[in-house]
Amino acid sequence: VIRNSTISADDGYGIRVQNGGAKTIYLSDNNLTAPEGLVLKNTSETNIYISSGTLIGPIDNQNPASNHISITGGTYSTDVTPECAPGYAAYANGTVPETWTVGPMPKVAKIGSVEYTSLQAALDSAHANMTGDVTVELLKNIEGYSVIRQKAGLNLTIEGNNDTIAGQIMVDGDGRADGTETLTIQNIAFNGNRSNFCKKNDGTDSTDAFILVPSTKTSGWPYYTGKYNYAHNIEVKNCSFVSTSAALDVVGFKVPSGSGNYNTTINNVKGDNLHSFAQLTGTTNSTFTNDTVTNSKSFVNVSGGAGDHNITNCSFITSVAG
Repeated sequence: VIRNSTISADDGYGIRVQNGGAKTIYLSDNNLTAPEGLVLKNTSETNIYISSGTLIGPIDNQNPASNHISITGGTYSTDVTPECAPGYAAYANGTVPETWTVGPMPKVAKIGSVEYTSLQAALDSAHANMTGDVTVELLKNIEGYSVIRQKAGLNLTIEGNNDTIAGQIMVDGDGRADGTETLTIQNIAFNGNRSNFCKKNDGTDSTDAFILVPSTKTSGWPYYTGKYNYAHNIEVKNCSFVSTSAALDVVGFKVPSGSGNYNTTINNVKGDNLHSFAQLTGTTNSTFTNDTVTNSKSFVNVSGGAGDHNITNCSFITSVAG
């Protein structure tokens, strides 16, 4: 245990752990100032827990496969987010020179009284542990993409409370063409562009829709399963799709070729600056009611599929040719 200590140097180390293994070190309320702040060299199975204090100088863990650093507090001269304990992150303080302070990650979603640090964590918990009617409630604006995996017997609602998702939701129907469970996405303002969306594993391209039923038979993507998607019984209501892209390259709701999708309802949803409000390929049954789309290239594109596609009391106004 190293506590309430001040270590400073014009050159050299704040703390250096070298040679051997199986060491556990606890650091708290220290003031460590050195060009090389914390160095782990030629050591293995070293566990370092930092709960508070100041570390000026980088962390150099030369054997990250074996050594473990867990940070839950303190101020640092580098972004130590990779070394933070689960549920913690480093936040820039806006100083010159820049420093970062570690603290708990904010809770952004909840199921009942249980709160989660990401929408994905809440969705994964619902998928792994729950059945019946389950509501995942957003607590604040979020960024990035999340994947919903439809599970037999789980009727899922994503309640946005009018919060914003600068990113997308993707739906994996679990390859079941006869699924009866439901998915409701409501009261969410989708706002952003393709930089906020899921990209290929090699980072060379991105998806292009706020809500996407991806082709899970197409390799090279994080959601690849090798089977048809068959997302089902999806209702989107009281939401908005607003692209911030200078180009018309974002779709509101998209089912590309090779996905499979049935029973889609989009009700009281607004769209703006979109390539298309919806693109439905290979979709069986869809309903659009009370939707309003402006400044966009196209409204709804239905290709292939079967069943009935009903559009009622909708408005589409475009100033875009094509």
